[in-house]
Amino acid sequence: MRPVDRTGMMRRLRVGWALGWVLAVMLPQVCRGQAVDIMTKADDEFEKGNYAAAFDSYKKAAASGNLTALCKMGAMYQEGQGVDKDLRKALDSYRQAAERGAPVAQCMLGIIYFEGQGTLCDYKEAATWYRKAAEQGNDIAMYNLALMYFEGKGVEQSSGKGFDLLKQASDKGNPRAQFELGNYYKEGKLVRKDARTAVEWYAKAAAQGDVGAQVALGMAYCAGDGVEQNMEKAKRAIKMAFDNPNSDDTMRRKCEALWTKYKLFDY
Repeated sequence: MRPVDRTGMMRRLRVGWALGWVLAVMLPQVCRGQAVDIMTKADDEFEKGNYAAAFDSYKKAAASGNLTALCKMGAMYQEGQGVDKDLRKALDSYRQAAERGAPVAQCMLGIIYFEGQGTLCDYKEAATWYRKAAEQGNDIAMYNLALMYFEGKGVEQSSGKGFDLLKQASDKGNPRAQFELGNYYKEGKLVRKDARTAVEWYAKAAAQGDVGAQVALGMAYCAGDGVEQNMEKAKRAIKMAFDNPNSDDTMRRKCEALWTKYKLFDY
């Protein structure tokens, strides 16, 4: 396993993927138990692409204390949707929600401080907010904090704590954590080497669209490593990885090499 390469992949996840995750996946969880009339209107406008109208409605909801609305405002300030892009205002919106206990906002603050978006990069502050979100079960925060423990950024380096958090995030269903956990079992780092368990984690991550896990699963089926050799299953996994919209040129070249080496076109 190469820590530098893994950190690079995670950085792209932190910046690019996290905003979509906030808007589409996690925020509905914050809404539970809150008045939703104005939020329903705002969400409808957002889905239609009427971002200015959506932002105005979120702002009204936020004024009445809606934490989801504050988080949505933060994401829209980051993206410049319906409002001028303003990373400082994004930070302020997330902070208001985070200080009132919203785990999504706490995780986003961790991302912002780690990357230095609209503020100076501060690993210690990032770790503080990731920890708060992780304690509330946020799997992205668990994963990001795990990497910080592995690398000793903002916290005292501890591979043990990093591995524990990685396992927690995997158990919560985080596909990137599942892929990395599979790598640890495959290579026997911090845990007894276990190719079968590695494949099980690769399969879970691959099913959720993690391109690295899809390639790793395909390689396992090609080689019969931790699983019975099965070229048809290998072919499906490698094709999934090649066609994955998150795949880059490097990953596609790797898929092409495996396709040719194992003559998967024959299966």
